[in-house]
Order: sequence, then structure tokens, then C-alpha cells
Amino acid sequence: MSAGKFEELIDEAEPGVSTPHCSRGCAFGDFDNDGDVDILIVNLNEPPSLLRNDLTGSSRWVKVKLIGRTSSRSAIGAK
Repeated sequence: MSAGKFEELIDEAEPGVSTPHCSRGCAFGDFDNDGDVDILIVNLNEPPSLLRNDLTGSSRWVKVKLIGRTSSRSAIGAK
């Protein structure tokens, strides 16, 4: 995004973006622990596509690991 506008970067994109896929869902998260959001796309009858965001920026982030007590070791429902 440049000056509040989006840019078309399909020529710079890798096959995960430029090749057509039949996809069924996606998940957003920091898959490579570098502080930016990456996208995992679930494709039908083929491996998933991981679209890594490798742009550098000044974003700050915090990583939190929740551990529940006896009844909910995964900390499901934590606030």
C-alpha cells in the first residue's frame, strides 16, 4: 500500500498467488514468527499455500502463551 492506495504486484508474486487454485478456506497468523501476518490457504485436492508477508516494517507485537490450570490446560475461554 502506497500513500493510502493499493498496488497490483501480480508480476512479483510467486505461484501461490499467480496460479489458479480451487480453495476452501484460509487462516491468518504469524506463521514464521517475524511479527507480520501471513496467510495459509487450504486448497482442494492439493497441498495448502502459505503466503508469507516478508515486507519489513516498524510493527510491534507481543507473543502470549496461555496455560490453563487443571480443567483447561489449553486455556480455552481465557480472558
